[in-house]
Formats: sequence, structure tokens, C-alpha cells
Amino acid sequence: MSAKQFRTVLAVHPHWKGSLKLSSVDDQIEHEGGGRGIYSLSSGKLLVNWNEYGQETFVEVGGIFVNETLLRDAYQKLTQDGEIPATIFQTWKSKVSFPDNFKMWRATFSQLNPSFETVLWDDDDNREFIKSEFPWFYEFYMRYPGEIYRADVVRYFFLYRYGGIYADLDVECLRSLDGLRREGDVILGQMGTDPDHSIPNAIMASKPKEEFWLLVIWIILQIKDLQRSPEYVTGPVILKSAVDLYHAKDKIILENAISTILEMLPLNLKPQPRRSNVSILRSKSLYPLDWTDPVHQIIRMRVLSGNYLSTHEKNELFPDAWMTTYWSHSW
Repeated sequence: MSAKQFRTVLAVHPHWKGSLKLSSVDDQIEHEGGGRGIYSLSSGKLLVNWNEYGQETFVEVGGIFVNETLLRDAYQKLTQDGEIPATIFQTWKSKVSFPDNFKMWRATFSQLNPSFETVLWDDDDNREFIKSEFPWFYEFYMRYPGEIYRADVVRYFFLYRYGGIYADLDVECLRSLDGLRREGDVILGQMGTDPDHSIPNAIMASKPKEEFWLLVIWIILQIKDLQRSPEYVTGPVILKSAVDLYHAKDKIILENAISTILEMLPLNLKPQPRRSNVSILRSKSLYPLDWTDPVHQIIRMRVLSGNYLSTHEKNELFPDAWMTTYWSHSW
């Protein structure tokens, strides 16, 4: 065939605008500016070896090929600033059947934050999310001996993927959470003085794509004995270890850990191009009830028995708290 046949596609490039012409005969490519090279198409990506300036990758977005670096930079600029998304994420065994006190406490989030999106997932939703968004983790996810482990893990992946505020269903919202969304990139809370359990995972908040969560995921993957108690396999002990390692002076392990997870993420799930600002709020902010404190246990048991606190009592007991959990340990 002597006459070359071309397919013309639009393209976005940091240095020129216009169209690319792809030859169906000899894999030649040219753009309106006169550049020429060799191309290959694979999985929605256009790989080009230009004669003029080396190799380049374009990603197909809505029928337009966009320079991959330009796309990544634009996405990161769009998402790296701003507040934590106004989303409340919670998960339970079922979306239609759960205890009345959970329904009551869950409603406080909508009542005090009417503009927030509230998301409730069940076990099936959690599994489908991991399977579709993080398929490389799915086999490991399904090896856990109980749903409590998976319920722990999915909250880290959700916060990484979408951002927002996670709260257990035994958490009561005490005031508007708009201000909390500006407290940092990742927001955790401190409880009590127990070194292993001092950073619970019952309440957490994050902007999307914060690299801190990649470290949490990496630590989870290092656990060999999945039969241990959840707090040591997927829960607070893991979270505390991640905080300590993320803030350690020696960054070699941190860099290697994050790089390991990065290799498994597609372009749209790459983290922010910066370190995460991880804020650890004082116990009175997120965990004013300490389940290891004997006095607090009296209050906790009263509430869990159905004798709920009045508004006045909550104002007196939790004057500086955004939320409080009553530690039902219901899983």
C-alpha cells in the first residue's frame, strides 16, 4: 500500500496544541507543529518516540490524548490544597438493619452537618470497593479471619481514595465539623496513655490521596499472623506504628515502604506530591471518653445501657469535643 492512511486525534501537550495523525501503515506519527516519530497504542495510552525530543506518553481522556505529565500535574494542583471533603463515611454489617442507638448517633452527623454527604457501606460494598479499586490487595483482604479486620482496613483505603471523615457507628457528633476539615491533611486523635492504643482508628479524617495511608497499608501487608487480635493486625496498633514511622528521623524505611505501594497504583491513584501533614488532636477533641479510664467506664456503661446523656451533660463532659465514641465494641 503506497498511500498512507491516517487517523487524526486531538491531543493536549504543554508545548503545543492541535492534532496528532497516526499512520495505519508504518506506525508513524506527526503533529501539527511538524514533529514526527514512532507510536504504539496500548490500554488507552499512546506511547511516542519523537525524533525531536525523546519518549513521551499520552493518556486517553474522553477521546482526547493528554500528555501524561501535564495531566498528573494538573490533577495534583487541583487536589493538593483545600479542605477535607465534606463526606462522612461509615460501615456496618448491613445497611438496613443495625441497633437503634447506632441509628440515633448516625443521625447526629446529618443534623449538625446538613450539607455533608453521608456514606454507609456494608460488607458487600467494602469487598467490591477493594476488588475494583485496589485489586492487588483483594486476595490479602479476603484472607482475614473476620469482618472486623476488613472493616478496619477498608476505612484506610476509603480515606486514601476519596478523603472525608470516618466515624464508627457508636460515635456521636457533637457540633458542626466544618472547622475540623481545616485541621490538617490527615487528622487522628489521641486517647489515654496506653502506648499501643493511644491513637484509635474509630475517628479519622483525611484529604484524598494522602501518602500517609500508603504507609499504613504497607505495614498491614507486613503482618504475617492474621489470627491475632484485630487491634494488632488492622487496628490502633497499626495506626500508631504508622504515625511513629512517618515522623521518624530516618526516612529510608518510609521511602522504601511508600515506593513499594506506589508501584501497584495506577496514575489516577497516585498520592499528593508532598508529605502529609498528620495532625494528632488531643483526647478532649475526638476521644473525650477513654475506655481504659475507670471513671469514664461508668459513663460509657450508662450510655450503652440506654440511659443517654442529656445535652447539658454532654456540654459539661465534652466542652471541646467534635465527636465522642461510646466504645460499644460491637463487632
